[in-house]
Order: sequence, then C-alpha cells, then structure tokens
Amino acid sequence: MNWEDSIKMPAHKYDPAAFSDAMAVFKQHLRRVSPEAFELLFDPSVGFHYKPDAFEWTFLPFNSKDKYERISSGPFFDALGAAAKAAGFNLRLKCGDSETLIRLTPD
Repeated sequence: MNWEDSIKMPAHKYDPAAFSDAMAVFKQHLRRVSPEAFELLFDPSVGFHYKPDAFEWTFLPFNSKDKYERISSGPFFDALGAAAKAAGFNLRLKCGDSETLIRLTPD
C-alpha cells in the first residue's frame, strides 16, 4: 500500500483538493467564531501537518505550552470543535506528551 492509499478522507480516498477545501472551511469558520483562537492556532511558533486522520498542530513545550493549554480548553476548544464539524475533519493538538483529539470521522 502506498501513502496515498492510506489517507482516510471522508470519501475514503486521497484527494489533495479535499484537504485544501476542508482547511479553507475550517479557517473561515474559526476566524468568524473565535478570531483569538484562530490567531493562537496559526501562530508561526505552532507547527501544522496534514495527517491521514486529522489536521494536526504541534505546540513546542518550551515556547508554546501556554498556547496549547489555552486553546485546548474552555471556549477556544468549543470554537475548534465547531470549526472541525463545519470542515468535516478531525483535529489533533499536541504538546510534548499531551494530546487533544477532536474526532468527527470513524476510524
């Protein structure tokens, strides 16, 4: 099995346009419902990766742990969940050994 076959998109196939479309919806929704959460998540110190099962953001413990703690709780977390639902794609937030997953799609 090659990498493209392992991607789990809603249609169960690898589709680069689906990643872009889902991210555009996610950004638009998050920017509208919580501009501050958008700024925290898309800060240059936060890493981002498209993963087969989720959009993944990595917060480095030495310089972004406070951002991770803020965005993974309270109203920021609710805004992320709403944006993930609008985009139809799972989200994963990681910081060191901590991980937060918003799962919308089955395994």
